[in-house]
Amino acid sequence: MAAIPNPYAELFREPNLLIPGKKPVGSVKIDWENRFASGLRNLQYANKGSAFQTLGVGKPDWQVVGSPIVNVSSGQQGIQLDGSGGVYTHRLHEDASGPVGDWTLFMQCVLNETSGTSDRFFGFCETPTVAASDRSIALNNGNWAGYVYDGIYAETDIPQTIGELVTVAVSCTSSSIICGIRAGGITTTASAATTSTGYGSYSSVELSLGRANNFAAEKMTVFVAGYSNIAWSEVEILDWVADPYQFLIPA
Repeated sequence: MAAIPNPYAELFREPNLLIPGKKPVGSVKIDWENRFASGLRNLQYANKGSAFQTLGVGKPDWQVVGSPIVNVSSGQQGIQLDGSGGVYTHRLHEDASGPVGDWTLFMQCVLNETSGTSDRFFGFCETPTVAASDRSIALNNGNWAGYVYDGIYAETDIPQTIGELVTVAVSCTSSSIICGIRAGGITTTASAATTSTGYGSYSSVELSLGRANNFAAEKMTVFVAGYSNIAWSEVEILDWVADPYQFLIPA
């Protein structure tokens, strides 16, 4: 009798993937059969070394300003960004004009300092040195939130906290924006009504990780961040923040 293949055999090569929410320590690749891989347009994954890996999604030529360093926070390997002086930016020229479609931004990070109450950590902006901001994972009143142009926030009741592991995702359609977050053992969501999915008509749009407008930016350690052109539902967001590495498998 032929042996029955173990569906988890591949995961045993990266045992952390068997633990929900645990960041892998070895080489990984994207599981394109996973629902969270569908629509994935850009991925920044901190694995080894001082540069993010795209794992084949998005442009690898991020423009680096400043000197990010490798840091280990919350027992995970990450890359520390100084948003006040060092920014990872990435131009997506196809998003420079015209209507903006549905989207999701997601990120896992630890804040290393707190300075502002309206920071925008990851998202689209005209440039990271001017006020114009379009879509982002942000703060509002010092609380984690999702933002979409013009002035619409889905604000949670989770405040920024130094040294706390935060897993957050924001999705937006033409009718609503949703922010879901897991931090300090608490998982919650917030939503707001919208009439658009973003401005999208700046002369040059950048996807910026570390600072997505000219507000005071904070130092943070980033483990994974990404952008999808599919708006995740509230249920999907809650699923992802509970297990943010579920779309990865051993390479």
